[in-house]
Amino acid sequence: WENTKDSVKLASESGKIALAFTANKLNIVAGSADGSVLAALVDGRPVSAQNMGSDSVDQNGLFVVPIRGRKLYNIVSAQGYSQKLMVFKVQGKGFELYTFTFG
Repeated sequence: WENTKDSVKLASESGKIALAFTANKLNIVAGSADGSVLAALVDGRPVSAQNMGSDSVDQNGLFVVPIRGRKLYNIVSAQGYSQKLMVFKVQGKGFELYTFTFG
């Protein structure tokens, strides 16, 4: 990871980010010039269909978020407000993360 003025940028082809949070919705502001894919694990398990965010797509039973332009991405929309541990697995050099937002 490379710390820039406004973001953290993936310096290799893959990386991970871990975040403990208490909310029912998790969003990120992110981007990727070349295109990246983010897979999210909640409490050690892949995000389920009922908890996937609006920017998630089904990729062979695993919900992933394709990261293209710089924008707000909805990662998780869980049913209950609770404490969770999120691990992002990122593929694609050039992924940039600007901030997290919660709901």
